Amino acid sequence: MPRRDSTPLARVLGHPLTITVVGAVLAAVILPPLTRGWQDRQKELELKRDLVTQLAQSSTVAVRAGIPSTRPTRDAARRDWLVQRSVSNAIIATYFPSLADCWFNYSDAITAFLEMRSASKDAARDVEPKGHEIKTKLASTRRTCHWDEGLPPAEAQRLRTLKQSVIPKLDGLTTADVPGIASDLGTLILIGRDGIIRRIVAAQARGYAHGIL
Repeated sequence: MPRRDSTPLARVLGHPLTITVVGAVLAAVILPPLTRGWQDRQKELELKRDLVTQLAQSSTVAVRAGIPSTRPTRDAARRDWLVQRSVSNAIIATYFPSLADCWFNYSDAITAFLEMRSASKDAARDVEPKGHEIKTKLASTRRTCHWDEGLPPAEAQRLRTLKQSVIPKLDGLTTADVPGIASDLGTLILIGRDGIIRRIVAAQARGYAHGIL
């Protein structure tokens, strides 16, 4: 029973019917966005998980397959890589458009890595341009995509060491240089790949709710 000294407004607000109506309104207005936000967050996490798994697996397989010097191995790895790359490009362009150019340009370095030939004498003339292309792609995406930032200390130190030992060799690269540089160059490329993956994980996917409303 309301107190005699309570105001009319207080009596209205304290009425059971008012409380029921307000509760129903809040449930209709607040709960659906909250529920959708939570559901979208789970879907977004699943999208990122599947995408980064695909990026990590396809690029690692490509780079590691490209380290041996046999031409058939590189050719097969390149064909598989181009298919996987087209899939990842489409997904990133759809859900992370601000990072589409980052991955597209960076993945060119992986393609160029697979196109370096060390077993074919006829392909010797192609090695130097590919080395320069890789160097250019790594440098340009480092400036625009900042893939070398936020790395764990050990990985950052490894990257600094590889930059000093590998990058200067990419200009003027010869056929004879490829076997000795391929493993370290592949490791450097994969470290940069990790940096771009971190940016994707931190980004917001387009088409998903981010927040209450």
